Amino acid sequence: MAIGSLALQGKHIVNSNTILWGASVSRSRSLSGSGGANYQWMADPNAQCQNVPGVSVYRPGWAGCIGPGVTGSDNAFDVNNYGFNEFDYPTFGHSAQVNLQASGSFARFYHLGSHFGTVEFGAKIRNAHKFDDTYNSSWFAPQDANGNYIPVPITQHPEWSSSFSDPNYYDGTYGPYPAVTDWSKLKHWVESNESQLVFSGGPGANSNNFDLIERIPAGYVMNTIELASRLRLVVGLRVEATHVDTTSFDETGNTLSYKAGGDYTNILPALHCASQWIRILTSVSSTAVV
Repeated sequence: MAIGSLALQGKHIVNSNTILWGASVSRSRSLSGSGGANYQWMADPNAQCQNVPGVSVYRPGWAGCIGPGVTGSDNAFDVNNYGFNEFDYPTFGHSAQVNLQASGSFARFYHLGSHFGTVEFGAKIRNAHKFDDTYNSSWFAPQDANGNYIPVPITQHPEWSSSFSDPNYYDGTYGPYPAVTDWSKLKHWVESNESQLVFSGGPGANSNNFDLIERIPAGYVMNTIELASRLRLVVGLRVEATHVDTTSFDETGNTLSYKAGGDYTNILPALHCASQWIRILTSVSSTAVV
């Protein structure tokens, strides 16, 4: 994961005028995730694993399958009771998002006789573009006629064993740290025996992919005037338009081609009257959908 951003802004005061501006760009990117492997229980199909009170509410207990004294085909911590059925490479490709934003406003201080006021207008636009072009590649053990995996017993491959160990594993509550396989060693075996396995995935569109663009331009105009020493009137109008354009996975053709999106506009007038004793706020909104 990587995130970067850059923002610039400025303020300029010229006589009775104030100019504000800003611009920013940001980008985030997520590269491949971690790989993995799945294993299937191959020992006693009638093995019982029951949850029982543990040493604390944060450390559950188990009976019949985990812990000191549990051995043989009932031991869930014995790596030899499992068989390999799936190997997953880290996700290929990446997912990214780019945000662009710019804004500007102009305000002028004025007076009408003894009444002072400020007229202001401005605009902002934000464009967000996000996409995902990742894909997965996996190797599976063959299946029988009923669609069940025929796992490869770990007992036949001691070369998969890992040297990793944790002598303080849960303070010995569940016995010694169980033996585990080494993903990199399994990867080497998979790549040397691809003819015995079934491949799935690979480059190309898949159901995780998408492309999305959201663009929102907005503008406003506002006038503030002091009607009396303790009475102020604000009248304003804001218009905001939203455009959404998406492309997603089309299952009918297995392509990244399904188009969707839409446009709508919000019109937001407002009237605000305030004094030292009372404040009245009125606003109306209207949405036009295209």
